[in-house]
Amino acid sequence: MLHAQTLTTDTIYCVPSHVDHVPLFQDGTNGIAKFFATRLRFPGKGMVKNIQGQVVASIVVNKSGKVANTKIIKEVYYAYNEEVLCFINLQPKWLPAVKNRKTVSCRYYLPVSFVINND
Repeated sequence: MLHAQTLTTDTIYCVPSHVDHVPLFQDGTNGIAKFFATRLRFPGKGMVKNIQGQVVASIVVNKSGKVANTKIIKEVYYAYNEEVLCFINLQPKWLPAVKNRKTVSCRYYLPVSFVINND
């Protein structure tokens, strides 16, 4: 039996190929890079312990561009995980995903690397 799926604005799309345009941070890649550079802090506890790695957060950019349903899906160190959550909460609205000329909610994965440069 086949079932038709009705497109509603409450659906959360998880695969970029299921939307016409994926969510985009204000000013695109350059905008998020600037935001990272000015807002993300490297927790000192991790530096002292020489802990490096990448935290990955799952977020939903809703149809109005607000970030919601934030979860850490790849942890490194508790202080880094907490910093990523704080960082995400500081973000301005994104440009939401678009499907069939309507804004829709879409899951987005945000990797954040913590690398210690000992030079």
